[in-house]
Amino acid sequence: MKEFYRRTLTGAWIVIFTLGGFWLHPVSFFLTGLVIMSGTQYEYYKIIRETGIEAQMCAGMITGGAAYLLATFIASGVLGYRFFLLLIPLFAALMITELYR
Repeated sequence: MKEFYRRTLTGAWIVIFTLGGFWLHPVSFFLTGLVIMSGTQYEYYKIIRETGIEAQMCAGMITGGAAYLLATFIASGVLGYRFFLLLIPLFAALMITELYR
């Protein structure tokens, strides 16, 4: 029963910090999203590794982070829509590194 209470309190704190990060300020929204995106992508690569597939974790994490940063800056109006074109060589480089590892 002690484990149940500990997990419940941990989950409650995670929910409070996540919702607070989303509602507090646009910068905290960005950072909360970046942390969640990075964590889930890291867990995804760990799960894939257990199946025997050796994916390029570093290249994938960099590409995912760059895509998130670009999308966030474009959505906030800091960058123009034409900067979405930077994703084309980024994803092409990811595919090339995955092919020639």
